Amino acid sequence: MFKVLHECGWARVGEIKTRRGTIKTPAMAVVVNPHKQVVKVNELTGRFKVDLLMTNAYIAYKDPRLRTLYLERGIHAFLGFRGPIYTDSGAFQMYSRGRVDVKPEEILKFQVKAGSDFITVLDVFTFPSDEKPVAERKLAITLERIREARETVKEAMLVGPIQGGLHLDLRAKAARSVAKIGVDVFAVGGIVPLMEGYRFKELVAVTDACVRNLPRLKPVHAFGVGHPLSIPLLVAMGVDLFDTASYAVYAEDDRYITAQLGTLRLEEIEEFPCSCPVCTKYTPKEVKDMLKPERVRTLSLHNLYVILREIRLVRELIRDCSLPEYLEMVSATHPRLIDGVKLLKQLGYIKEKL
Repeated sequence: MFKVLHECGWARVGEIKTRRGTIKTPAMAVVVNPHKQVVKVNELTGRFKVDLLMTNAYIAYKDPRLRTLYLERGIHAFLGFRGPIYTDSGAFQMYSRGRVDVKPEEILKFQVKAGSDFITVLDVFTFPSDEKPVAERKLAITLERIREARETVKEAMLVGPIQGGLHLDLRAKAARSVAKIGVDVFAVGGIVPLMEGYRFKELVAVTDACVRNLPRLKPVHAFGVGHPLSIPLLVAMGVDLFDTASYAVYAEDDRYITAQLGTLRLEEIEEFPCSCPVCTKYTPKEVKDMLKPERVRTLSLHNLYVILREIRLVRELIRDCSLPEYLEMVSATHPRLIDGVKLLKQLGYIKEKL
């Protein structure tokens, strides 16, 4: 099911064999919104050679029309994708909207019936600000839901989210407990607020508490990580899977993703610092002058090129074991990223230069 092909410290290149094809790891699951495909699925598979899609089962479940189509036709036929599809359960909506209106067993069975290949348990999102008693209660509920899901999900791969907030002892406990249940994919959850705040040091600490307490025989997913700045940092710790909706979300806000400079505002760019097909075809002024739908699509294409390039790059860096040097170079571009890389060294993921 999961096979490691190359290693560089904790970082690894591998493959996940699913019932609908093999995925190269580290891999990026490109998120497709069932209501609005800014980049069409046939473009993702053709132009971008994407081999793993992700979509939100909660959004589809709450739309009566989509729910019926998913159940009648199956998720693969609906999206027009023959490869493996990963479904999220709605935990992100718990973070972004404060609540979800669905029972965990309902959304789990919906994912099974729709034919998802990676089925996610509806975990209880734990915020970095949650006090320990609150985080403990949320973790207990999440673990119970994973145990129940293991009895239901048999043919697809079961994703077990690891919660615990910033409480590292709870993260370690959660990781050991999820591993004991026997899920197929370990997922580090509740980390989006850390990335949105460029809290790389805390991101490293939380991920470390998880991965050190997991067996290295199964893939690890960092939920909601889609920005190039975070990818090599987490790959160095043994993370294998990522997901991105940021390519389209950022484009809606006229934000332009770069691998080394972070995210730039379109209005502030004089020249595109990129040679992807979008940036060699248009000038910043030409993109600024586009009507919003065309501008969003154009920026989405660029953002996706940058994100997927980073995934391919880190795979190659692992193969020739030059990922540590790349991390040193990238960290110099962002002061908070330097803190994250320093902690990586202290924890032993990167060896100090002699």
